Amino acid sequence: MKVLLLGGTGPIGAELAHLLLKNGWKVTITSRSPREENINYSIRHGNALEPGFFNALINDRWDVIVDFMIYSTGQFRGRYRRLLECCDQYIFLSSARVYAGSDEPVTEDSPRILDVCTDDAYLSTDEYALSKARQENLLLGCNIANWTIVRPYITYGKGRFQLGIWEKEEWLYRALKGRTIVVSSEINSCLTTLTDSRDVAAGIAALAGNCHANGQIFQITGSTPLCWGEAVDIYLEATSRSIGARPKTRVVDSITFDHLAGRTHQLHYDRLHNRIFDSSKIHRFADLPKFRPPEEGIPYYMEQFLARPAFAPINWRGEALKDTVTGEVAALSEFQSHKSLISYYAIRYLRPVKSRFLCPNRI
Repeated sequence: MKVLLLGGTGPIGAELAHLLLKNGWKVTITSRSPREENINYSIRHGNALEPGFFNALINDRWDVIVDFMIYSTGQFRGRYRRLLECCDQYIFLSSARVYAGSDEPVTEDSPRILDVCTDDAYLSTDEYALSKARQENLLLGCNIANWTIVRPYITYGKGRFQLGIWEKEEWLYRALKGRTIVVSSEINSCLTTLTDSRDVAAGIAALAGNCHANGQIFQITGSTPLCWGEAVDIYLEATSRSIGARPKTRVVDSITFDHLAGRTHQLHYDRLHNRIFDSSKIHRFADLPKFRPPEEGIPYYMEQFLARPAFAPINWRGEALKDTVTGEVAALSEFQSHKSLISYYAIRYLRPVKSRFLCPNRI
């Protein structure tokens, strides 16, 4: 069986490739970054958003395509039928962020934001949750039904550690440099679900090549919720085991945090909702083991990462805003260019954040 993982170099894709190889699949992965060839799978180097590279990929016939790419709705509209036509099963990675807020456990049939939202300003955007829902609609309305939609939620794994709205470059980097992590009092009280990338990959592997999964939607998430305040503690404890000291945190009010994050839609249409998922459908469909709880999985991956930490480029504007709140300053040795240094210091000292704190003390 031949499978193409479009953009499958992240934590879920890497685990999925490993599982499929164990099951005897012939795996091909696309990657924009140079990577060493692996004797077990092949790599197509290029950007799958680029038309020439994409056309070369779909000239082949695939048993399964698993699509991890992030498209605009317009980009997806221009290629989804061609993707469906060149494979027997097309697995589309959507997101559980498509769901509207709910007081009940979320199932695959729960209302989506796109279907119930009345915020015209938000609906005029192609923000992530809306674009994924619109792309789902294109598949749902297509006369070719060899698609399977997968909706994971917040996933941790090798090099991926989301804390509330922050990526690891926005909180773990600060912790390793001895600076304070800024967290939201409102987010801390909300329920969430954190899922091991291996468990999500196992769910996708169970769907791959199964014709009964065609035309179906599956959410692949942990089913045991925890509040973000508990998640913060898990992350801090896992970090402290490796660096020998518990990172500092500062809890700020919602107005301040919204200003610092700059992601109003993600904050108000997702992270500030209680997210509890009913994952029974994927478990009924496939004989999967019980998903690993985050208090076990996060320390495992964190220890591996902190042995050889590697970060994507740092957003120095965001760091300057957070340091204005915490009263800290980045070291000169942290900057890779004069441009980033000047940008940081201009914001840090010339554009102070005027805010109030619900909990001004570090904890």
